[in-house]
Amino acid sequence: MGKMTIPLLAHSVHAYIYTHTRTHAHTKLSTEHRGKFNPVAFRDAMLDSFSFGGTYTGFVDGAMRGALLNLIPLKKDVAMLPWVAKGVDSADVQKVLDDVSEAVVSAALKGENLDSAKKEAVSKAKAVKDSKEYSAYAEKAAEALYKYATSTGSEDDQHPSIAQIAILVAAYADKEGLDGAISNLTHLFTTNEFSLAVGQFVKEVCSDVIVKGLDVKAAVQARTESAPAEKSLRENIQKALSEDKSESAHLAFQQKLGLPCGLHQGIPGAVHALVSSTSYVEVVRSVIKASGDSAGRLTFAAPLAAAVHGVPSDFGKKYNKYEEVKAWAKAIVQ
Repeated sequence: MGKMTIPLLAHSVHAYIYTHTRTHAHTKLSTEHRGKFNPVAFRDAMLDSFSFGGTYTGFVDGAMRGALLNLIPLKKDVAMLPWVAKGVDSADVQKVLDDVSEAVVSAALKGENLDSAKKEAVSKAKAVKDSKEYSAYAEKAAEALYKYATSTGSEDDQHPSIAQIAILVAAYADKEGLDGAISNLTHLFTTNEFSLAVGQFVKEVCSDVIVKGLDVKAAVQARTESAPAEKSLRENIQKALSEDKSESAHLAFQQKLGLPCGLHQGIPGAVHALVSSTSYVEVVRSVIKASGDSAGRLTFAAPLAAAVHGVPSDFGKKYNKYEEVKAWAKAIVQ
């Protein structure tokens, strides 16, 4: 756990929720499966929230739309599995599906291929009943669930691909499997190589600050070379560390980078806000005042600011889910 304490880790998690409330439900679910990311449960929750007839009403960005368009047809095949269990006793269907899902989740997070998932699924099905019908059903279920659990997004280079990385870093602070969880989640929202490389940079900085307790500027300086040079990202991160640090300078810096949702615009801007501010509240307000995709930039900036400075309770309580999220955050890092 390094120098970080559980309360600060909790702050780093709920700070993200505070600034990006529309993803509260499925982000919460993503770490509730034994305190770890579950790619099947996450996708289910995402569809429940953001798909047609979902609980969320509001703007859905391009990254989310791309992920949903790829995911919805795959969910249909998964939903049909209980009804195509030929030769499997009805009392055993759910048990087999649960076992297959566990095998698929394990394979997906380890980066193993479909054949590996099928092999483990069949082994689990045989433990329920050693028959050709059970094995065949396990293979069929594994294929549908594996495609679902490893679904990918579009060629998107915006903030959603890195939005949950800080949460996963905090949740996995003393657990194995962080890289697999981040890889699965980032690929869900993008197949863009630039975005995936940015995700690696974000993971490294978040790990240094949230888990190891490093200063933000020191962490960014140490990891800048791992940031892609494409789209002047690395150059602009370096500028963010050395530019004037006043609030007015932050506004000018962000406007020069651009205000839309691109990672090449948001990450350097978030870095500048972090190194220009002395409190969590100051970071959040500076980013918001700069306008544009402030929520996207804060998915990176707010958790780091919270890890370093903490979140004043009077400020946090302005969010109507503050106590609920704080309790959840403490639970997943313990």
